[in-house]
Amino acid sequence: MEETVKNELDALIQEQKERIPKLIIREGDFFTYYVYDTYIEEEYIKWKENAKRFLEINFIGDKHIDEFNKTCDEKNLHLINNRSY
Repeated sequence: MEETVKNELDALIQEQKERIPKLIIREGDFFTYYVYDTYIEEEYIKWKENAKRFLEINFIGDKHIDEFNKTCDEKNLHLINNRSY
């Protein structure tokens, strides 16, 4: 079972590593920031929810899960606040 967990974790990490180069640079009035295209953003949100479930099931009580969730929540606020319509 440990090998399966390791493989799943490696797959989640690899999936996000492949998505990072697809970030788009946006320039605001005071700073530059990164966003995903809408389709990629949807993939990221699915990945994030899968990663959260995976961590909560396989690493119960790990102190870094809360940190991961907080970082994801901050990323969501950034995506919502900087979305172009």
